[in-house]
Amino acid sequence: MTEPISRTNPSMKNKKNNTWRRTGFAATLLLGTSLLMAACAPDSDHDAHGDQDATIQASIVRIEPVTRQNIGVQTTVVDVRPLTRSIRATGHFVMDEQAERTISPKVSGWVEHLEADFDGKRVRAGDHLFDLYSPEVLSTQEELLTARDFDDDLAESARRRLRLWDIPERIISRVEETGIPMRTIPFHAPSGGEIMRKQVTEGAHVTAGDRLMDIVDISRTWLIVDVHEQDLAWIGVGTKADVELPWNPGKDFGGEVDYIYHMLNEPLRAARARIVLSSENLGDMAGGHHTPFKPGMFATVYLEGRPAPAAPIVPTSSIVRNGRGEVIILDLGGGRFRPVPVTSGLSSDGFTQILTGLEGGERIVTSAQFLIDSEANLGAAMAGMDMGQ
Repeated sequence: MTEPISRTNPSMKNKKNNTWRRTGFAATLLLGTSLLMAACAPDSDHDAHGDQDATIQASIVRIEPVTRQNIGVQTTVVDVRPLTRSIRATGHFVMDEQAERTISPKVSGWVEHLEADFDGKRVRAGDHLFDLYSPEVLSTQEELLTARDFDDDLAESARRRLRLWDIPERIISRVEETGIPMRTIPFHAPSGGEIMRKQVTEGAHVTAGDRLMDIVDISRTWLIVDVHEQDLAWIGVGTKADVELPWNPGKDFGGEVDYIYHMLNEPLRAARARIVLSSENLGDMAGGHHTPFKPGMFATVYLEGRPAPAAPIVPTSSIVRNGRGEVIILDLGGGRFRPVPVTSGLSSDGFTQILTGLEGGERIVTSAQFLIDSEANLGAAMAGMDMGQ
């Protein structure tokens, strides 16, 4: 007789297998909990010091060796040592604001002989930028030459006006020595760098206070790093930094944090830290166009956090956060365990400081602590009910 062909849908088989797996997992979990409750009994040795001692005794649970092995109880000894942390962050280079100079005349006139004629042009301190023809400056020179022979006060007033317009003393002396006023006044670079944000052309009329151009020393740059708020406790002024550039892998540049900005970037939840990089060992790349630190570049930054004071250190996974606070399970020996409330501090690389609750040297539970904590809470609650009766 021919056997009937099975028309069972393969997807139905998969669903049944998944159901059996879930059922098996639930049964295993229930069995483990049942074994724990059966093997964990509150310590019945009540001390005679009052209700508080009775509650502490009620919170102690006793676990048989076989059960400890089945539920995977593991322990470790609390160490006392400083906690350190290395922070990885992303930064970007910006121009050093302290290395920027703005060229802005204090008197009106017309620009002539413009030599700083394009953005990016490199100049040195003292290089000629442009000449300024100013009728006001020219008339003041003539007033000085006329007044110096018969009115010292009027002559000194003219000299003062020229100085207030930043006319160099050497030019004032030259006018007085030669007796010939200068038609145009030369302007020179107050510092070396590159011309940026040029807003003037040959022959343009400018007024007092106009921003004609900036001179920026791009060999001096800042590295701005975003440090997340949870890492701020680890850094401060003087924190050492190692910097890697994407275009030059394998080479590190050293620096340190010299300023931390007070405002927080709300979308990023991060504060900005400013890093000044050392120019040592750069050789020919130490400045100008050849510097490896160009504004706008990105970099990977490793900050060596300052060590936290020595304190008891525990694995972060050993801390039980049960909604009422933080608890660590103490191994009292002889199969006895007791939860103790603690206050945690800084965390790093899987370890956490304990500020209160431990002194160091205690043996604590690092796995299956949640089951033990639950059983201890149950025992303490039942003891409280008994005392209430």
